[in-house]
Amino acid sequence: GPRPPAHSCSYSIKMYHVQNAGGVGVVFVDYDPDGVFRVIPRAESGPLWPGGPCLAMRIPAFFTLNSLAGALQEGAVHTLAPLGSTPKGLMQGWRVGVVYCRRQESSCCGMSKASADDLMLQFFSQRRQERVQE
Repeated sequence: GPRPPAHSCSYSIKMYHVQNAGGVGVVFVDYDPDGVFRVIPRAESGPLWPGGPCLAMRIPAFFTLNSLAGALQEGAVHTLAPLGSTPKGLMQGWRVGVVYCRRQESSCCGMSKASADDLMLQFFSQRRQERVQE
């Protein structure tokens, strides 16, 4: 579920809302700073709770550890690419794949991370100059 103090929420409920919002895929990021799987992530088709709405999984879902999520860009287009064959030992319906993001301008803020970093460097440089003049 989400970070405390929020109430827990299953991956199935999250998937249900992503699909209803028009998502074409989802990347779940484990917020555990230790970077270990404490719970095996799982979303399943069927009722979300007794008498509740049903989830019919129609989009791919990927899961990554918090420590590996730095490559993801908010508002950017990401590619979800499952590998061709499923490794032995995975549960039914599970596949291994990769999520990647080509360098691009972010739709949320109109500039790339490199441009944003350059802008921050300019800002801090100007602030240092102002402090020296004071």
